[in-house]
Amino acid sequence: MSIFVMRNLRKKRFYGSIQLNINGIPCGHTATDAGLVGSLSGGLGNYTYDYCITSAQNGNFTVNDILCFEIANIKTCKTLIINVQPCDPPVDECTHVEDWAVKQKECIDVVNGQAVFDFDMTVTGDICPTGLKATMVGASSVVINSVSQNGRDMTFSITFLLDCPFDPSLTYTLEVKSCDGNGGFNCYRFPFRLKCDNSLCEDNNSGNIGFRSKKSNKGKSIKIYPNPVDEKLNITLSNDSVVNFYIINPQSQIVMNGKLSEGHNLLDISI
Repeated sequence: MSIFVMRNLRKKRFYGSIQLNINGIPCGHTATDAGLVGSLSGGLGNYTYDYCITSAQNGNFTVNDILCFEIANIKTCKTLIINVQPCDPPVDECTHVEDWAVKQKECIDVVNGQAVFDFDMTVTGDICPTGLKATMVGASSVVINSVSQNGRDMTFSITFLLDCPFDPSLTYTLEVKSCDGNGGFNCYRFPFRLKCDNSLCEDNNSGNIGFRSKKSNKGKSIKIYPNPVDEKLNITLSNDSVVNFYIINPQSQIVMNGKLSEGHNLLDISI
């Protein structure tokens, strides 16, 4: 016996405008495609056709609307062909906002005077064609490490940096934007009260490599060479299964990050 399940496709909305130079008076229009809503505005010889299209299609497609005008007392109808190209809505447009409760978060590391924080979360939403978007006012850098989709659930991992020292009494809000499946954005706002060990924040590095952790290094061995480094960086770990690493440029931006395993690790940082 075989069982077939039909998946209900999520629809999206596409908006646009078309300029029409027609010396006539509008006298009606008929949308020949379901999901198309159009309207005309303007004056004689210069009209604007605004449309909204609801469709489950993801690729390029066309829809038609029949526009009728009265020209010299004669009704003339023409087919308007609309080429639809999916695109993201404006980045600042939030069609749905979800505010989360304030949480306490402690830094996982300090590198070159930058406090490093990691944040993992699963929410309901869709990954946009251009990817996930994340911002935080006051952060020197925000990096999306990974994002995955499982049905309607979207799981992401984000790293953000703050200059040391920072004000622990302030609330720092991470805003994450995903697509809502209807041409708009879901905006998730995660407020944090952040803190970091003062001894880590006040510690300074020599060279251009920083490698520190709040965890005890007792019984562990870390070798990093050369320092300073230009192209190839060697890192050897012992008695440590996996550690996170971050490479930060002089503008306090994360240019590379990931995980290192026990043994010898070679990183190409020339890119």
